[in-house]
Amino acid sequence: MELLKKNINELNKSYKKLRKHKEFQETDFSVTSDSHLYDFYGSKNNLELCRNQVDLFFKKPTHRSLHYDNVINQEIGHQNFIGHANKIAQELGSRPTKKPRSAMLVVLGAGSGGHIPELLKHLDYHTIVIVEPNLDILSLLLNNLDICRLKEENKNLRDIYFIIQSKMSSFKIELNNILKNSGYNSLSDVSLFRHYNTDLFDEIYNNFKSWRNDLASMWGFFEDEILSIKHTLENSKSHRFDGHFMLCNEVIETLPIIVGNGASLDSEISLLKKYHKNNIIVSCGTSLTTLLKNGIVPDIHVEVERTLLTYTLKAETLNDRRLKNTLLIGLNTLAPKMLSCFNYHLIFAKAHDSGTLLINDLYEAIPLFHCNPTVTNLAAAALNRIGLKKQILVGCDYGYLNMVNHHSKHSDYYNKKSQLNDVKYSQDIKVIGNFTPFVFSNRIYNGARLSIENLLRNEKGLQIYNTSNGAKVEGAIPVKLDDVINKNSNQRKSELLIELKNKAQLVKKEKIQLNFLCLERQRVEIKKIRDKIEQCTSMSSLMNVIEQKAKHLEKDNTTTKLLLLGSLKYISTTISGHINRIPEENIETYFQKIKPLLVQNFNHYLNQLKIKESNEI
Repeated sequence: MELLKKNINELNKSYKKLRKHKEFQETDFSVTSDSHLYDFYGSKNNLELCRNQVDLFFKKPTHRSLHYDNVINQEIGHQNFIGHANKIAQELGSRPTKKPRSAMLVVLGAGSGGHIPELLKHLDYHTIVIVEPNLDILSLLLNNLDICRLKEENKNLRDIYFIIQSKMSSFKIELNNILKNSGYNSLSDVSLFRHYNTDLFDEIYNNFKSWRNDLASMWGFFEDEILSIKHTLENSKSHRFDGHFMLCNEVIETLPIIVGNGASLDSEISLLKKYHKNNIIVSCGTSLTTLLKNGIVPDIHVEVERTLLTYTLKAETLNDRRLKNTLLIGLNTLAPKMLSCFNYHLIFAKAHDSGTLLINDLYEAIPLFHCNPTVTNLAAAALNRIGLKKQILVGCDYGYLNMVNHHSKHSDYYNKKSQLNDVKYSQDIKVIGNFTPFVFSNRIYNGARLSIENLLRNEKGLQIYNTSNGAKVEGAIPVKLDDVINKNSNQRKSELLIELKNKAQLVKKEKIQLNFLCLERQRVEIKKIRDKIEQCTSMSSLMNVIEQKAKHLEKDNTTTKLLLLGSLKYISTTISGHINRIPEENIETYFQKIKPLLVQNFNHYLNQLKIKESNEI
C-alpha cells in the first residue's frame, strides 16, 4: 500500500502529461496482492520468470545503434565533424559492434516490473520508456516496483517515462515527444524488450527498425537551410511566394495523374500514351525523362530538390522545347536555374523552412505542409491546395519489389552514362504492399509514404486513388489505372490549365532586400554556442552544452531552430555513440581531440552566414 502511494505521488509530480490523459485517474490504481501476480504470471515465482526472460533476451538482444559513415565533406559542417570524429573514436578503441556502456530502453509491457531491475543488471539504461495501455497491469507495476529508487540508482538520475496510448501512431508521437525532452542523442543506442505479446506490442516490435529510422530522419541541417535562404532571395526576383489557394469554390472533378518514376510505371505507360490528352499529366522529378521518351508531354512538372545537381542531371531534359507550355510547380527553395527552364510557375512557400520564415517578415506567405521528402509529396500537397482534391497516383511506389527493379526501365537510373545509375538500393524495411503482400522500402521512401498519409489525414475532402504496385498508402484507395483514367475528351482540362497559367502570370514579383537577410540573431547564437564549447573542461560539460541548446531550440520557432537543430542532433548522436563504446580511460583524450573540431565547425557556420546576392548557388 505504501509503495503504491509513493509511486502515485511520483506520477503526480513527474508525469503531467500522463496525469492529464483522459483515461488516467488515480482511482484506477488499486492495491494488488500475490494472487494478482499469480493470475498474471501463472506462477508464484514471478521474479524468477522475469530473470529467465531477461537472461534469454541478452543472449541475442533486440538493439539498434546509430552510426554514420565516414564522409568527410568540408562543405557540410556536421558531416565533416562526423568523419573526423569517427576516425578519432576508432583510434581510441570504439567499434560499432562493441556492447554500449549505456542506452535507452523501451519496455513493452509493465507486468510486475520485475524484469526492469533485471535488465539494469546487464546494462545501465539511462532512459526507460514503459509502454502499457492496460491500467490494471500498470497498477501491478506500481504495487511492486519502486520508481523513485529506479531513478535515483543512476548517478545522473535515470529518466523514466510511461506511454499508455493504445495505437502505433500514438506510440510514435509520444516517443518523439519524449526524445524532445530527454535528447535525440538517446537514439544512438536503443534496446527494445517485449515482456509479453499484444497486437500493439507485436506491431511495435516487428517495426522496430522502421520507427527508429523515422525518428532519426528528416532532421535537416545548417547548410541546407542556408541554401534555401540564398535560393529564396534569388527566386524572389521573379516570383512572389503566394498561397495559391483554390481556383474556384466548386469541387473540381478533373483528376490529375501524379506520375512518379517507380518500377510500376512501366506497366501503365501504354495507358498513359493512349489517354494522356484527356487527363492532366503531372510529372514528378525524374519521371519527366520517362514520359518524354514515350512521347508524353506533361501538363505540369514538379520539382522539390534545392541543389544545383538536380538541374545539372536533367539539364537536357529540362530544356526540351516540348515543355514550353508546361507549368512548373515548385518551392521557394528550388535552384534558380530550374525556374528559368519554364515559362509558367506556381511557387509555394515550404513549411518549416528558413527562407519561408524570412519571407514572412515582408509579407504573409502561407506555408505548404506535407510537401516533402519526395517530389510526389509536393505534387499531392500543391494540387490539393489549388483545389484538385481528387488525385491519381501512378508509379508512386514508395518502395520496390526487389533491389534491381527500383525505377522505370525508361529512366536514367538504368542509363550507364548517368550519375543516377550509381544509386544503390537495399532491403532495409518491409512494408505492406498496395497489390502485393509486401514491398521493400528505405528511409526516404518510407518517409514519403508517411507524409502522404499525413496529408490525407489532415486535408478534409482529399481523395487519392493509388494505382501503383508499390507500398500501400493508408487512406488512399487501391485501384487499377484502367478503372479511373479518363478515356473521353475533356474540355475541363483545357479550362483548368488556362486558369492555372493565368494565375501564374498574375503573380506579383517582390524582391527581398539584402538587409532583410542580416541574420544577426543567428550569428549571436552561434557565437554563444562556440564560446561555451571553448570553455568546456570535460566530456560531460561539452555534451551538456549541446543537449541543452538542442532542447531549447525544440521550443523555438525561429530561423535559429531551422538552421541549427538538425545539425546538433547529428553531432550529439555521433558523440553519444562514440563515448558509449570508447574505453573510459580514453574518453578524456577523445574530448580533447573533438573539442577543437566542434569549435571549427561553428566557425564554419559563422562563415556560411555571410550571404551575398548571386545568380546561382
